[in-house]
Amino acid sequence: VAVDGDTPSSVDAGDQLPTPAPATASPGGPVPVGEEAPPPVSLSSCGLSEPAPDSAADPSRWLLAIAPETSWRDVDVNLAPSAQEVGPGAMHEAGFAYCFQRSPEGALLAAANFLVQSNTPGLRAPLLEYALAPGSHRDVLLSDADSAGAVVRLQIVGYRMLAFDGETARVDVAQRVTVEGATNFIAAVVDLEWVDGDWRIPTDGPHPVRMQALSDVGGYTRWSA
Repeated sequence: VAVDGDTPSSVDAGDQLPTPAPATASPGGPVPVGEEAPPPVSLSSCGLSEPAPDSAADPSRWLLAIAPETSWRDVDVNLAPSAQEVGPGAMHEAGFAYCFQRSPEGALLAAANFLVQSNTPGLRAPLLEYALAPGSHRDVLLSDADSAGAVVRLQIVGYRMLAFDGETARVDVAQRVTVEGATNFIAAVVDLEWVDGDWRIPTDGPHPVRMQALSDVGGYTRWSA
């Protein structure tokens, strides 16, 4: 995935679980005469529950000032977060976990899992094929899926929720990254959009994941294994 900055550009679980076909639901409420109905919103592709209606409207809700209760699972040499009812809710036959709730917590876990799993060589290519939404830069981003880089050990240490409206999200994930013995803190800002019942990475622009070095993690909500 294309990234900005001078920090490492690699951003890289299993029996397959059944995945129900995506359903759709109207955002709700009667439509006044003469107005078009809003486009349907796809429900979770793996049947996760829908979030509370105020998740997007109330910043005090979606900023997630208190980190969600999380368990951490091994993904090669790194750890990825999971949370009951939030996700990941399914395992792809290629080995990566996917399907997250359409909620602030779901967006956070989707971003974190994308960063960890796309740093795993055997998962990177199939994950990108699944996770990259349709867009003008999708083919270019996919062409880099098989590129091999140095082994990256990363530890998620915190996050900032920058935006969330139920259909799109922007999540800043702070990580301690070790490459070839050198350790640094980096921030990875991940853009997300809700497509076909899961959080995906938009590809209308060339840099859906942007990275920069951090001197410390002040200002981030602490979150780690």
